[in-house]
Amino acid sequence: MSANAVLHGLAAARRLGRWPDAVTAAAVGEATATALRESGVGSVIAPSGRADSEALLALPQLQAVEGAPIIIFRGVGGREHLKAALESRGARVNYVECYRRMRPATDPRAGPIRDRRRRNPRGPRHERRIGGEFRGDPGPRRLAGCPRPRGAPRGDRPQPRPRALRAIDRRGSRAPRRRRCAPQPSKGGMSSSPLPESAPPSLPPPRAGRFAASMDRPARWGLAIALVVAVAAVALAWDARQSFSSLSQSSGGRLADLGAEVAQSKGALAQAQAALKDSQARLAELESRLADAQESRVAVEDMYRELSRSADDRMLAEVEQLLILASQQLQLAGNVKGALIALEAADQRLARADKLQAANLRRALNQDMERLKALPLVDTVGLAVKLDGLVQAADTLPLVVSETLPPARVARPREDRRGSRWLRALRDFWEEMKGLVRIREIETHEAALVSPAQAYFLRQNLKLRLLAARVALLARDAASYRDDVKAAQAWIGKYFDAKARSTVVAQATLKQLADSPVSIVVPDINASLSAVRAARSAREKR
Repeated sequence: MSANAVLHGLAAARRLGRWPDAVTAAAVGEATATALRESGVGSVIAPSGRADSEALLALPQLQAVEGAPIIIFRGVGGREHLKAALESRGARVNYVECYRRMRPATDPRAGPIRDRRRRNPRGPRHERRIGGEFRGDPGPRRLAGCPRPRGAPRGDRPQPRPRALRAIDRRGSRAPRRRRCAPQPSKGGMSSSPLPESAPPSLPPPRAGRFAASMDRPARWGLAIALVVAVAAVALAWDARQSFSSLSQSSGGRLADLGAEVAQSKGALAQAQAALKDSQARLAELESRLADAQESRVAVEDMYRELSRSADDRMLAEVEQLLILASQQLQLAGNVKGALIALEAADQRLARADKLQAANLRRALNQDMERLKALPLVDTVGLAVKLDGLVQAADTLPLVVSETLPPARVARPREDRRGSRWLRALRDFWEEMKGLVRIREIETHEAALVSPAQAYFLRQNLKLRLLAARVALLARDAASYRDDVKAAQAWIGKYFDAKARSTVVAQATLKQLADSPVSIVVPDINASLSAVRAARSAREKR
């Protein structure tokens, strides 16, 4: 808003209430801003330099006004440029017309200005004096402070003078002309009326020749002066022509020199531009290398930071893997010794790290190791090795009935061609029947249940029993293990020679296997696993 809008608009706005504190008022100049502050407006912005719409639009507070409602307090007409600029920035602009500009009323009885000037005889004299003052050097300086129409050009260039001042200049430049009063002869030549006594005697009339001579003398002087001026002008023109020709020659040489210098300058400029392009290319290459080096440095720093930060993480991961391996040995294979080895390795890894945070984890590991050491030792591997030895010795155990009987000596009957065919057939049948029956002495009172031809199947069944016992041992199936071992003991004692040394050793081994414990209640190590996982979770949260 302007000062007139503050004077006329705020008076009407105060009737509706006080000015809102959250609304900022924008003034065209400092005078308007002062008037707004005196009227009770708290937040006021105004340009510090010029007092126009362009300076107001240059304020930083009016740059981002998209969607903001803005009201312009103005008179009837005006501020169209301000509204258009604000709407182009996205603001919603409305007008409030507070006053109207009108020409002041004049007295019709005063008459035109010309009549008033005629009635005032001193008016032209004052106008000439004022015009003379403004025509001098101080005139433009005095006019510099006068108001001018909005949008008038600024600067020190000469501006067209107003029409009234030009009229005053023309009127002041005209000097009053003196009229020469020549004697007017009467129609009759000399007056015949008598002169009064008081009248002075009349001078004799001048001669015509003297008057003509007095009139020609200034003309002669003027002609002489004109001739002198003409000669001087011709001389000056000749001198100027000579100077111009010499100046043209010197200028031509100078221009040629300047052309050569310009050509040299162009060549030097081209070389400088080429060198500049080369330097720019090298600079771009160096910048790219510098960027690569910085990226590499950042990557190395990240890797170093990750390595230094993940040392504890790797240690906890190794401990967790060892605990998982120990748990698998306990749950799947029942290998208490292997689990103890894994737990001891995890405890040694924590001891090398020497971290205070691993105290709880080491305490849980020691508790699990004490519980495993208190369990009875089950040598599963040793028992399995003994069973494998019995499987290999099954082929060498001697049976009660020998498998290798001497072949029966059958006397090959001589071909007796004597007799009938029926007799020969009966003799052959008898020989075959004698081969079916064999008589052998057995020291025990029990008869052999298998024949020597069935010994192969007996040995294979014994191997299957021993292998089944081995599988039951690894599966920690105590019932199946003992059943298979007892069955193998019974078969060896029943079908094999009990006096043979290999049979005695096999029986002693089977008895030892039957008395050995196969399965025990294996405790878990969930406490240690929970402790290491809790430590890793706490590490990741940090």
